[in-house]
Amino acid sequence: MAETVAHKGEKVNLRDISKRDKLWDKKKAKADIVSLVFDKYGDNPRELKRAKRIKECAGFLSFGRSADNKLHLLQAHFCRCFHQCPICQWRRSLLYKARFYNNMPNILLNHPDAKYIFLTLTVQNCELSELRATIQNMNRAFSNMTKLVFFKKNVLGFCKNIEVTRAKDDKAHPHMHILLMMRKAYFSGPNYLSKIKWQEIWKKCLKVDYFPVLDVRVPDKKKSIEDNIKELLKYPLKESDMDIKSKWFYDYCVQVFKLKFISTGGILKGILKDDTQPKEDEELINVSDEEHSNGDVKEIIDFKWYRKVKRYKRVFE
Repeated sequence: MAETVAHKGEKVNLRDISKRDKLWDKKKAKADIVSLVFDKYGDNPRELKRAKRIKECAGFLSFGRSADNKLHLLQAHFCRCFHQCPICQWRRSLLYKARFYNNMPNILLNHPDAKYIFLTLTVQNCELSELRATIQNMNRAFSNMTKLVFFKKNVLGFCKNIEVTRAKDDKAHPHMHILLMMRKAYFSGPNYLSKIKWQEIWKKCLKVDYFPVLDVRVPDKKKSIEDNIKELLKYPLKESDMDIKSKWFYDYCVQVFKLKFISTGGILKGILKDDTQPKEDEELINVSDEEHSNGDVKEIIDFKWYRKVKRYKRVFE
């Protein structure tokens, strides 16, 4: 496809043509930084290959302009490095949210009396070199919790996501954000658990000699359960921790390689199809209702990533 100069006054930047798609520039620029991290610190062919994959992720985007004059993504190639690539993290997060929104109405209809709580489980900060083992231990501890009598009696289902933040002393702070779907009876009588009781249970499941910090609360009543889930399904690592100036991010990626961060259980099991990672580019293309076309495509518009100016620019035939 030839690239020619645009007509005078014609917009060429994706962010100028479609305001809602300006995030593409931000995510792709971050992906370039991540690829440099792997290229700089990678010490084996696998990591250097990953650097190349992330660098090439979504380098070319093809959109369709529909009758409502909005752009809708039609084609893109993704690297699917979900723990490392900001683009693939973003697209997968949108995909999971869409799956949740699509499936939740039936669950609410079938279980109208169910109530919800948000549970955040933490452990003491760990050395980055111990992150993998720490997360694995947290997953085992939570699995043990789900097998307890009180859990089986009161919890109908759960959706769990692990997040890792970087502490000021460069240690890792892994923690779990969990949506618990509770039986109505949990909130009355002897079934209800105080925050201290939750701490005691989590401490026992972790098999540690300290009381871990945790938070338990009901969702914001001003928001729907679908809106509250946005916080739960955020990225596993803050983009501010993807720092090209340090080796921390690279070591983090090595630690979490192929670890499963998102899981569901009970009535909510499979609501995100979290048993498998998105394997096809198409799964990461039309990931929300906003991005689906509301009519026939009247024009196809292609964009290419220009690394020097950090912009997606239109490609003209």
